[in-house]
Amino acid sequence: MSVVSIHGKEYMTVAGRIDLFWKYAEEKKLAGSIETDYSIQDNQIYAKSIIQLIDLNGVVVRSATGHAHEIIGSSQINRTSAIENAETSAVGRALGMLNFNLPGLGVATADEVEIAKGKEEKLSKKKRSAAFTK
Repeated sequence: MSVVSIHGKEYMTVAGRIDLFWKYAEEKKLAGSIETDYSIQDNQIYAKSIIQLIDLNGVVVRSATGHAHEIIGSSQINRTSAIENAETSAVGRALGMLNFNLPGLGVATADEVEIAKGKEEKLSKKKRSAAFTK
């Protein structure tokens, strides 16, 4: 399981969540579906993912939706791969909503927490720098 510790809390990577999803579906003899869609508006990406587990009769037994938003060019990854980044986040969040009751499987993924941590550290450096120059 791809669980990482960040600030003393455990988070699962999106790749780990996808792997867990397919293993769970196989173990429970269910079909799985991961569907994503996105739109681009004013240099922003909006992604949506719908995850479903379907029984042998075609009945959806479990379903969850995840959304994500990225701004094109707002980070190194979003300069070249904003759509992919938003899609991955939406899939990870939808899988988190399925709640398999495992450590690190909250809604936020390890990837999202690391990105947020980086933004927080960058903001903190800017504040320290501004205070120093006053």
